[in-house]
Amino acid sequence: MSQSEKNDAPPAAKPKGLIVDRKFKPEDLKIPRNQIYVRDLGQIFKLFQKWGYDIVWVEDGVDALKAIKLYKDDLKCVVVEAFIPGSGFTVARLIRFKPDCKHLPVFLMSSQLGASDLKESKRIGISACLERPFNDIAKLETSIQKGVDAGTGVTIIKEDPKTHIIRELERITGLPAMPTVYGEIEKLSKDPDATSEAYSHVIELDPGITTQMLKLCNSSAFSFSRRISSILDAVNLLGLQTVVDFVRTLSVVGAFKGSAPAFDTQEFWKHSIACGVSAKLLLERPEFSKTLKVGGDDPFMAGMVHDIGKQVLGFFFNEMYTMVLDEMQKNGQTMYDVEQDVLGLSHGDIGEALATKWQLPDILSKVIGLHHTPGATDTMPDMVHLIHLADICGKRTGFALAERHSQAEPDASSLAKLDMDLETLLGIYKEIESKVRGQVTDTFAAIFS
Repeated sequence: MSQSEKNDAPPAAKPKGLIVDRKFKPEDLKIPRNQIYVRDLGQIFKLFQKWGYDIVWVEDGVDALKAIKLYKDDLKCVVVEAFIPGSGFTVARLIRFKPDCKHLPVFLMSSQLGASDLKESKRIGISACLERPFNDIAKLETSIQKGVDAGTGVTIIKEDPKTHIIRELERITGLPAMPTVYGEIEKLSKDPDATSEAYSHVIELDPGITTQMLKLCNSSAFSFSRRISSILDAVNLLGLQTVVDFVRTLSVVGAFKGSAPAFDTQEFWKHSIACGVSAKLLLERPEFSKTLKVGGDDPFMAGMVHDIGKQVLGFFFNEMYTMVLDEMQKNGQTMYDVEQDVLGLSHGDIGEALATKWQLPDILSKVIGLHHTPGATDTMPDMVHLIHLADICGKRTGFALAERHSQAEPDASSLAKLDMDLETLLGIYKEIESKVRGQVTDTFAAIFS
């Protein structure tokens, strides 16, 4: 490179250190403990300045994740107060979920870290916990420098994002496993000599799934001509593949137990059911069945599980999930768009990894991971297009789970796949709206009553 070319080249970006902690107004400094708090922040600032870092300072988890997305290539480390809005622990977990940030040094600081917090920090992959107040500056500098040095010069090996997220899911304490009956049914499904009686016996060992399956079989979503009174009856009438799909569906439904703040479980499952019944009703129409070939795969099952990644966010990243909801309301964006903007990954990414961990069929993993981006490849499975359109149908019917239903717009690739314009599609949605509403109400009662 010539000297003139060197002069014309843009200056190299300075390394940056991100601090995530509250900012104080002058009147706040009248309180003695705040003076100590500000002094601690000042010590971090001095270290970053000593090392030639630009300082990026934000107050909450949402802005922290936006800053990481913006400055990722220049960040040398992140120092997070453990108890900021959005939770420092949650921010740290989400940083570790991002494949391109797995080597970024992350430090938690607080005066309130107990033994359980230290254990959780290690589990998450925190570089070090910094105990406030910072009375020993040399010790503080050594702790941060050690973490920064460990992350410097590391060769980042390209890795499948799903593989990385699966590994991070393993770090989550209390992440649900599929029930025993699911594993036993999956084994039977691989045995060509397995009998209907064998399937019935395994399913009946789980009274909850047995009851739910019989209620679901007799709901309006399936409209069989006669009442199904036993699991063996269901197996003989529906066929083995449909029964396996039912067990998969009900296993996913029952995996996440209890409740989580700000996560509306009822509305979540109403939206999921709406997607499932919409997919089933759409595929019954010739405009869809002639074009979308889904083989023996069950559209109802695919619709039911398409959003399981939201459950992971709602149950295990609840503080950040709440802040994502706030961002949605403030900016009028969809949940997917806010996730991409704030988290740098979506519920689809997390859900696809969970589906792989649970060994759900490959087509379901694709539906879960790609239902927001059906145009990502030219070889997208037709089921992904179907669930993308069914998801929008459910939202426009009023089962939108915290989103504004009018925001939902189909991807151009799915319309092109059907050779259909938007007006025609919306007309079809309108035609099946009352059926969707009725079947959602009936199916929800069948599964959860």
